[in-house]
Amino acid sequence: MKNLSLIFVLLFFWACSSDETKKELFTYKSYFQTNISNPSGLAYDSFNNYFLVVSDKNDSVVYRLDTKGNLVDSILLSFDGQDFEGISFNQKTKGFFIADEGDSVVYVVDSLGKKQTKISVPISVAYDLQSGFEGIAFDSQNDVLYLAKEKNPTLLLKLKTNGEIIWESQASYGLEDFSDLFFSENKLYILSDKSSKLVILDLKTNKTQNFSFPVKNAEGVCLDSEGNLWISNETENRLYKFTKN
Repeated sequence: MKNLSLIFVLLFFWACSSDETKKELFTYKSYFQTNISNPSGLAYDSFNNYFLVVSDKNDSVVYRLDTKGNLVDSILLSFDGQDFEGISFNQKTKGFFIADEGDSVVYVVDSLGKKQTKISVPISVAYDLQSGFEGIAFDSQNDVLYLAKEKNPTLLLKLKTNGEIIWESQASYGLEDFSDLFFSENKLYILSDKSSKLVILDLKTNKTQNFSFPVKNAEGVCLDSEGNLWISNETENRLYKFTKN
């Protein structure tokens, strides 16, 4: 009888352990409708608690949204891009970096929308204009950028802010494509539109965590100051909020 009781206890703890292992990283909370057509890149302004958005429909504006998806203001840029696909907030200058798929460059922009410089990024693989840079993330502590090439093949690049490439990788992490990036606490958040999945890559250990989400046409990703996950949808112009478990 004692042995039987011990078996039940062990089974109980195993079941609890299994449930914990299967626990999702985030839980869907709500979505907010925006009036931005085809949002293609998403970033978080940690100083003002705003989102920064670039759109496939307008390559001369950066939009600021509040956490309800409402338009706060529009920043008219001092230049026109070819095809803005990614944006990342610069915590050092309160400006931002914009990845332009059309001509394979990164624009460094101040908080007022004035172009500070343009970084040309040479890469080692050939690609067409429909499979270029889709996402960008900035590590302000180490002053480095991460860029994601969409597909055929997928490509991750780490580079200095002067454009010098530190490393590049064709690892796909089981994703069909890359649609955006976000950096936080030495982890790179890699979003996939086609796979409807987020891969969180620990840059120290190279270990990954996966989170599947019920959002189609996901083109932008970021975390806010509370650790909530936000994903932007390109076709329905929505912001989806997921709370951290």
